Amino acid sequence: MSARLEAINITCRDHAASGARWAEILGLEPEGDITSANDFITYRIPGTKVYFAFQPLDNGEVGDTFVPRIHLDAVASGNTREQELENLLARGMTLVVDARTADGAGWFTVEDVDGTQICVGRSDEERAAAKTAREGSA
Repeated sequence: MSARLEAINITCRDHAASGARWAEILGLEPEGDITSANDFITYRIPGTKVYFAFQPLDNGEVGDTFVPRIHLDAVASGNTREQELENLLARGMTLVVDARTADGAGWFTVEDVDGTQICVGRSDEERAAAKTAREGSA
């Protein structure tokens, strides 16, 4: 059981400008809408399924109180999201955000003793099953 890295997520004062700058520096490929109107701006690492995701401040962080935050986004791999949560908790991680919803969507965030965070969403298989169920009920 493990989690597959999906994105390196960076919270920025100006997520559009930061995304463009890092894309140029690292040779990243734009993915979808990369305008500042989008909450998440993503660039793919060429030849991979891993993204850099740039997001705006989300907790009213401004001025001198802002601390840049980098966290990892992952999806369950070889197990379910729920099994991955159990796996991570057993390894000493602490649940800090539970954004799972009754319909099966959402994610959870855990952190290690140093405060390094990882958000984990449903596995590819769980996402595909949910899509099939939605299409079947339409």
